[in-house]
Amino acid sequence: MRIEGNTFFVTGGASGLGRASCKAIVERGGNVAIIDMNETMGNELAAELGDRALWPGSVNVTSEEAVLGALQQTKAKFGDIHVVLNIAGITDSRMLLDAEGNPQSQASFDRVIDINLKGPFNVLRLAAAEMIKQPAQEENERGVIVNVASVAKDDGAPSTLAYAASKAGIASMSLPLARELGMYGIRVFAISPGCFATPMSANASQIDYSPLFVYPNRMGRPEEFAKVVLDSIENRMINGTTIAVHGAVHTQPVSAHHGVFGAFVLGSDSARQS
Repeated sequence: MRIEGNTFFVTGGASGLGRASCKAIVERGGNVAIIDMNETMGNELAAELGDRALWPGSVNVTSEEAVLGALQQTKAKFGDIHVVLNIAGITDSRMLLDAEGNPQSQASFDRVIDINLKGPFNVLRLAAAEMIKQPAQEENERGVIVNVASVAKDDGAPSTLAYAASKAGIASMSLPLARELGMYGIRVFAISPGCFATPMSANASQIDYSPLFVYPNRMGRPEEFAKVVLDSIENRMINGTTIAVHGAVHTQPVSAHHGVFGAFVLGSDSARQS
């Protein structure tokens, strides 16, 4: 799937990895719908990117009505929707049992699963129903769906239980979705980032995370994430899999830092589903 001339529906698009991805899409000639909860940042980014960008208003990815409305606005402005990039998500750093032995609330676990796993499913199911109606492009390709997982799916630290479970679910959806949607010319895969420098990680910048890193000895840059995403979208052989983009980062050597590690493995400002 080429970038130039095609339309991207990017959840979590107003900040962090989503913002970098939206910028890269427009720089390479694509159109982008910025799907996010943050009105101020979404409007600012759309104004910066110009006519190739759409801000449809604040969208909660768990709402069928809101997502359908945003899809229709996107189609009205750009025509067909060719790529869904599901980045929106949250973290909620809680131990299963607190210092007094009280269990984690069911509601806190459910909230992470709802936004991080059910939200992307809600978006991709509604978008796929539109994609299958579209004219095919080269090699009968109609669309690409990219879901963002995390290094935490395999290497979750304490207090990231709900987050790790949600991201494992994201990765596990890739193959069955690819096998089902392949008959329509739609590819599905996941990207699994590690520690990336985003607004969320800046909030905890006083902590030294260098022991986490192998090489390079730094956090990833959002534009490095965006490049992997767009290059993978252009490569038709990438399908039904999860691509790790984490520089061999591991959590265990610094278990004392587990309370905020989840903020980095998401790679975006999750408080706003972005």
